[in-house]
Amino acid sequence: MKLLLDSGNARPLLTRLIFAWALGLLAVATGSARAGIIYQQPGSGGSTGYLSSTDINGGSNLEQFVSDSFSAPTTRTLREIQWRGVRSGAAPADFQISISTSLNNTLGTVWHTNNAASETPTGTPGVYDYKFTLPAGFVLTGGQVYWLQIVGLVNYYYLYSQDWQWSAGTGGDNWHIAQVPAVTGDFRIVGTAGDTAFTLLDAATVPVTFAVQAMPAAGGTATGGGAFAPGANVTVTATPAAGRAFLNWTEAGVVVSTSASYTFAADGNKTLSANFSGPNTGPYIITAASVPNVPGSLGGAGTFGAGEIVTLDASPPNGFQFVSWTENAIVVSTSAIYSFPATANRNLQGNFTVPGVGFAVVGTPAPANAGTVAIVGTPSGLAQNYMGGTPVTLTATPSPGYHFVNWIQNDGFGGTPIIVGTTSTSFSFLVSNPVFITANFEADTPALTLGVTP
Repeated sequence: MKLLLDSGNARPLLTRLIFAWALGLLAVATGSARAGIIYQQPGSGGSTGYLSSTDINGGSNLEQFVSDSFSAPTTRTLREIQWRGVRSGAAPADFQISISTSLNNTLGTVWHTNNAASETPTGTPGVYDYKFTLPAGFVLTGGQVYWLQIVGLVNYYYLYSQDWQWSAGTGGDNWHIAQVPAVTGDFRIVGTAGDTAFTLLDAATVPVTFAVQAMPAAGGTATGGGAFAPGANVTVTATPAAGRAFLNWTEAGVVVSTSASYTFAADGNKTLSANFSGPNTGPYIITAASVPNVPGSLGGAGTFGAGEIVTLDASPPNGFQFVSWTENAIVVSTSAIYSFPATANRNLQGNFTVPGVGFAVVGTPAPANAGTVAIVGTPSGLAQNYMGGTPVTLTATPSPGYHFVNWIQNDGFGGTPIIVGTTSTSFSFLVSNPVFITANFEADTPALTLGVTP
């Protein structure tokens, strides 16, 4: 990385960064006094933005990043980040948000929205508002200078026609830092006049949401979910069905309580599963296969008693990256370590991808004239390539006289086709390898009524 002089001022960049840091401390008081706002740099209202990201193809000179500094006057807990952006083309498939005490944002805390972050038009063409609620509170130390970076990640397929920029704002120290390609091909960092637009909200103003579910659904009922004020006591209750027994509560596969009535403080959005025993006591067979076939990459499968905790682990070899665990092509976890109680036989698939490579996603109706298949968010229907880990949603629309039946997925490696575990006309998944999906339709059968008169 090269330290260059800004063309508009002969002072070295380091001197200007120190000056900007000092201004940042003075600018703290410019944040809105509105309850719940930790810090704010409102949007200036125009469509002029700063290049933030146009690519996820790591290492390319097409990548350009922006960071802006801020400081909270007192120690507060951050729960939601709101920002304004300018874009052309389709909405970003994901946002990478990082907060660091260093200009090197890779040393800080990083979050991914895994979606377009509630993109909302502002009324100005091409300008949108976004927001992201953190999965758990992030403590900001009062008086500490932080660097915020928001990167819009775009699909590989749209690489040369899609652009996202962090919009201009006001109320900060009137400086931001940009990483841009140098003429030689190396990146350079420049200090540039102007603020970016963002708002930081504290934990007291963002409700915490809890979802509860019974596993399996016939095992009983789970109640107590909903939206709560941060820090409030939440009690969820599990009631087994006749002939079943309550086993435990789990969050993302990890056991958090063995009490049917579980009370805890609202400290972050969660999905809790109330696990019940089946009508039998087991044993249950849990299998796991890797796609593509990577010998030795998965562990933890076997035979387990009812209620026994199964822990599957994925260890990607060199050159691979873990993406997800799926069952009947439905994503059940994106964590390399996936734990759950044994309540039934299960066949799981650990999906790996090769970073930096685009993979084809192909959807086909069957019969060919019975309907259409489209990928949500693509102007021409089906896209050709997506990077590993990209979320994709397909929709099936039957032609007149036909109705949708199911999805069948082929992994592109010659494996056995899978009947997808949903009958919805919408199917979402994370791309890890070439995917070929068939939407099956059937002709409507007219009703024939026979009778005798008189």
